[in-house]
Amino acid sequence: MPELVQNRIKRSLGQAEILYHRLVLVVGESGSGKTAALRAVAGELGADVINVNLALSAKLIELTGCRSQ
Repeated sequence: MPELVQNRIKRSLGQAEILYHRLVLVVGESGSGKTAALRAVAGELGADVINVNLALSAKLIELTGCRSQ
């Protein structure tokens, strides 16, 4: 039986605890359930989910607005 994605994410998070940057990338095909798995793990751990792409885009838009004035 294949290991659940959530279990693989939790194991990777545990391994990342000893690393300096503690970065874990979740990669997969579109529609493969990455976001759902991350939300499930975050819910179990009481952690927030941050869409880095969305947050970074917002910061870049703010920067562009500041420079255009």
